[in-house]
Amino acid sequence: MRGGADAASPVIYGLAAAPAGERRPALAFAARSDGLLRSDAGAAGWRPALDALALTAPLPATGVALSGDTVFVGVPGGVLVSRDAGSTWEPAPFPDPPPFITALACSPAFAGDGTAFAATAEDGVALTYDGGRHWRAWNIGLFDAAVLCLAVSPQFAQDRLVLAGGESGLFVSANGGRRWEECALPHADAAVLCLACAPGAGAAPLLIVGTADHGLALSHDRGGRWTTPATPPGAVNAVLAAAAPDGACRLLALFDDVPYVSADAGSTWQRSGMHDDVVALAAPAGLAADAPLLLGLADGRIVRTTMLPADHR
Repeated sequence: MRGGADAASPVIYGLAAAPAGERRPALAFAARSDGLLRSDAGAAGWRPALDALALTAPLPATGVALSGDTVFVGVPGGVLVSRDAGSTWEPAPFPDPPPFITALACSPAFAGDGTAFAATAEDGVALTYDGGRHWRAWNIGLFDAAVLCLAVSPQFAQDRLVLAGGESGLFVSANGGRRWEECALPHADAAVLCLACAPGAGAAPLLIVGTADHGLALSHDRGGRWTTPATPPGAVNAVLAAAAPDGACRLLALFDDVPYVSADAGSTWQRSGMHDDVVALAAPAGLAADAPLLLGLADGRIVRTTMLPADHR
């Protein structure tokens, strides 16, 4: 068991957050083994998010994604969707057999295209083009149906690029998830644990792949060529990426359960000093030094911090 959490501690499977909008405060959700939690105050306080369902027992939440006021949460057998920032919920119908959701992701242009993706443990990737009202599995070319992670290009409206990763490696779709191709990584046996996409220097986004045993792999040409920067030791369990005002790509990654930061697209790394025993990350306002971050800890807590060094907070 990681980080010394005791057997009774809830497990955090994912975090999703958004900065304050014109008509609502900052909003965050945490998917945990004992249910979905919500915060309307930048993680200052958390409360159960599924009370409107009048459940008689906790409903595990295995993943969460947020776009505007639309929230998707993975639950046993499928997905729940809210279109009012978590006030009310409805089930999203999935084809049989009922899937186990491992990850969720929304198109950056979700408000206009209604596109979202659901990774499953045994049934590949399902997608919706109508805001979650209907879902369909599109697994042509996806030879490994056990998908652990997803990422969507920041230029999805133009390039239709989606990434899916798992024990067998990396798969890439260039047509919005309808057809997939296996993408060769520098290490043929690399199990992919996490993915991210960031704006690139040219037309193609920067693809960032976190693996179990071989650190990070980065590509500036949609997976044609890869670089493998030197990284801290450990499995890459999560990675976030954001463009900085100076044009550099900033990264925040979990090596095992320790957060490290890079201000130069992974060329150099610094231990963050924020917390150890971290299992999930969210950066609702990017990765600037003073931007808020949410950390999910191995004991089930969610804490708010920034990327500033500890002696500057």
